[in-house]
Amino acid sequence: MASECKYGFGKKTDKSFHEVLIRVEKLLAEHGFGVYSRISMTDVFDDSDALPFTRYLIIGACRPDFAKEAFSADVNIGLLLPCNIVIYEELSGQVVVMVKDPVHMMDLLNNPGAVAAASKVKCQLEQLMEEF
Repeated sequence: MASECKYGFGKKTDKSFHEVLIRVEKLLAEHGFGVYSRISMTDVFDDSDALPFTRYLIIGACRPDFAKEAFSADVNIGLLLPCNIVIYEELSGQVVVMVKDPVHMMDLLNNPGAVAAASKVKCQLEQLMEEF
């Protein structure tokens, strides 16, 4: 089941948070992405009772060949990197995986080289979500 978002795409699943995390990281590696950061948002907030989720992890992933292409188009591109994937568990127990749409981010630059690089990344990330 797809999840709606104007600046990303993803799915909801009945799999456990841990199963989803393992699967996403495996698929990222299979598609040539390295995971360079993990931020647990539940560790950030003092009062987790007021949040619409029980767990929320932001994964920062990057595929070096695409990143080099993007940096060639605009040296400040790092402000829009890395590719972010979020995994969160809703209060209902369902787990959601969302991927930031890199083309949407690069459209901000109005730079054809950056959009071309982002289109390649998006294709890989869409494939990853299909395999999920």
